[in-house]
Amino acid sequence: MAKFIVKFDSDFHATADSMEAEITNQGCSIDRTLAFQNTYIVDTGELADPASAISAMAGVEASEDAGKVVSAEMQAYTTTHLDMLYEMYAGSAVPAAQYTGAGQEVYLIDTGVQKTHTEFTGATVTDLYSNFNGDFADNAGHGTAVASLIVGQNIGSAPGATLHNVKLFDTNSGDITVGEIVDALDAVLADHNLSASKAKVVCMPWVIPQND
Repeated sequence: MAKFIVKFDSDFHATADSMEAEITNQGCSIDRTLAFQNTYIVDTGELADPASAISAMAGVEASEDAGKVVSAEMQAYTTTHLDMLYEMYAGSAVPAAQYTGAGQEVYLIDTGVQKTHTEFTGATVTDLYSNFNGDFADNAGHGTAVASLIVGQNIGSAPGATLHNVKLFDTNSGDITVGEIVDALDAVLADHNLSASKAKVVCMPWVIPQND
């Protein structure tokens, strides 16, 4: 049994019914419809050659094995972000009263956030999605550190913004599947779509091998 992320070309399939029929015609089933346009998680069931079934689907623009494992590593962080902001204002202090991030939203896809940390007293941090059965706590420290650079009440560059906690990792390095990454991004997109006309920020301070 295998699952694939499949995106169809809308120029080839005009309706969702057409795309979904293409999936079932190849002996596969729809595990989930993603928030990404024309994109599905497809379950190939007990097919002997799952990859061939996916490639045989007409109008497939892109596909990826959802169970493919990649190695991820958290990027280093510093507090030089405030110095950079100061430099933007010719060395003067950032006019904090004017630029607080109030009313803005940021999604942080990381190791979770320790919301009880004193740096977040007065900050707005909400739990949106976790890859670990509802566990949003930060057992690694990286997510908390990055969150403090965003909405920290002392060192945050946008202390008035709302930070959405998206816990994708539980350690500072290790393996993760492509499907798990897409699940987290799908949760972000679904939430964004609730107010799609408003621009938002997604912060992903980690690296994985390039996916062409």
